[in-house]
Amino acid sequence: MRVLAISLLALALTGQACTAPERAQLPGATPSPSPTPEATSLETPDLFPSPTFPEESPGSLLIPAYKYEDGTTIIDGPVFIDGIMFDLNGSDVFELCISRGYECVAYEDIIPISLAQIDAPEPGIDCYGEEAELELATMLLEGMPVSITTDPNLPEEDADGILQAWVWNSEFLVNLAMVKRGAAVPYFPDGARGAFDQRLLNAARKAKAAGRGLWGACPGTQLNTSRPLDTGRP
Repeated sequence: MRVLAISLLALALTGQACTAPERAQLPGATPSPSPTPEATSLETPDLFPSPTFPEESPGSLLIPAYKYEDGTTIIDGPVFIDGIMFDLNGSDVFELCISRGYECVAYEDIIPISLAQIDAPEPGIDCYGEEAELELATMLLEGMPVSITTDPNLPEEDADGILQAWVWNSEFLVNLAMVKRGAAVPYFPDGARGAFDQRLLNAARKAKAAGRGLWGACPGTQLNTSRPLDTGRP
């Protein structure tokens, strides 16, 4: 009998050793249930996810940031568009055909763009108007790739309801080049200042001192950034 009792005791101890210990639980904690096969997600990742765009520019092509020698950096605006120059509409407004897949696909994609923060003499109305339009034509050739961005510090549209923007061709900022050549002057309606305000002012002062463009052709022209350009009749 003594041998039988010892054997039964050893068997009981062996059974306890083979049983997995219960995980310790903190007081008041509820053990997490193990997931069942039915609860396990069978979804697989999408091999071709749809692209996402920033909220401020849905579906548009972004202009890469560029830093100039003096430290000026392009400020991201709420609208970024890559397109193709379609036609001129005066000396500071042109028509842009929004490119989709590197080509314009419909006339509905053509929109007018006003060059922000500048005012140029109009052909047939102002002194140096025809020359200013010609200067713009040399910078924005028909079919040329063009990139534009609006400025968050400026109204999105000008006084005529046209989208106003900073405009780049493949080489330079067109707004600034027009002022450098004396084909336009800085114009800050209501005192609004954009990303390139000081650069425009510096360029205008140099063009005036050198008598370039309208500064030499239209005596009496004043540099007044709060008023539209008045060069007088041709």
